[in-house]
Amino acid sequence: MSLKSLLLGLLATFAAPWLLLIVRPYGSLASLAPVAYNEEAGDETKGFFPPTRSADQARGQQIYFAQGCAQCHTQVIRPQYVGGDGDEFKRNWGEAQEALAPKRTRQTSPYDYLGESFAAIGQRRNGPDLANGGFRFATRQQFLEHLYAPQARHEWSSCPPQRHLFKTRVIQGQPSRMAVFSQGKYAPGEGLEIVPSTEALDLVDYLLALRRNAPLPISLGGEKPAPAAPAASAPAAPAK
Repeated sequence: MSLKSLLLGLLATFAAPWLLLIVRPYGSLASLAPVAYNEEAGDETKGFFPPTRSADQARGQQIYFAQGCAQCHTQVIRPQYVGGDGDEFKRNWGEAQEALAPKRTRQTSPYDYLGESFAAIGQRRNGPDLANGGFRFATRQQFLEHLYAPQARHEWSSCPPQRHLFKTRVIQGQPSRMAVFSQGKYAPGEGLEIVPSTEALDLVDYLLALRRNAPLPISLGGEKPAPAAPAASAPAAPAK
């Protein structure tokens, strides 16, 4: 075998997988566009999929990356064919909370990342998956308090506090409605308050928006709504 043939063979060996596994999928995903729901096809939702994010949420995503959140959190609901039970029926991965019975969570679609400059799939799950992280806190204030001191909510939490996104200041007149931990071990001290920065507010707005509750259009493989159960007929009147 000549050196030229060897080099051409090596080039083909590496080029073929690269084209099939990287270039071709990237080309197909880069051309995705929002898909309209179609009532005639059976969609009950109106508008387009996926929903658009606000400018504040887009800034919050950049802060999410800058703080390294994607190092410990994923944003992907895996289907069952990846092994094990997948993620679709795990408790707390969708809208189901601890007090509710778990229900199936819609698995991730490439369209969920449409419009993002970088898909926040993540690297590992040292922390919980955040594809539906917006369901885990009832209020914006709870999320802010978690960012400031995660161990205040759960002492076992390994999440690093993001206290550099907050500042302690002297209370001027009435305390701020956004102040966190005004009591307990995290209180800032007499006459002081801890308030979130603009970056902290944008980050929380982004996290609260992480709710994969928009149904997939039927044209993308979404499930058709179950037919309504027939109305029960009234019992016949007894013969006289």
